[in-house]
Amino acid sequence: MNHYFKQKHSAALGIAVCGSGLGTMIFPWIMPYIIHSPMWFDYDGALLTQSAIIFMCVIFGILMVIFEAIVRVNASVRMFRFLYHMNIVKKDG
Repeated sequence: MNHYFKQKHSAALGIAVCGSGLGTMIFPWIMPYIIHSPMWFDYDGALLTQSAIIFMCVIFGILMVIFEAIVRVNASVRMFRFLYHMNIVKKDG
């Protein structure tokens, strides 16, 4: 969260935690309507819909972790370039 919100970090973290709890509370209430709705394919289609939503959340979580790793690598590269420019570190080779 530090990489995404420089200001109001605690508010962003609070909203994220509330969102996960809200999703946990809403899913059981919505699933009976999805199961008995005529546009879904009975119980199997409802579970497929729920699994698709959860899978999208997992994919976005993985993308956030990858982005954080890229930010850390870029910061390391910038530090190395700065130290190399200041003649503190020598390049091998």
